[in-house]
Amino acid sequence: MLVLKVALFALMLTFAVKNTDAVVVRYFLGYEWRAPLILVLLVVFCIGAALGLLGAPGHIMRQRRENA
Repeated sequence: MLVLKVALFALMLTFAVKNTDAVVVRYFLGYEWRAPLILVLLVVFCIGAALGLLGAPGHIMRQRRENA
């Protein structure tokens, strides 16, 4: 398992190092954000994980009521 974790970490690290080019994320009304691609991907991943965690308690509570 440790070998798998190290390999995954190395894969992610090389992905991050190779994707440092700046990208532009454009919003409404002319707003834009310039950042490295890996930072944009990290932010989007974290937002998705947070939204998933926020949506999970309702589903879990419903399952507990059904099981009870």
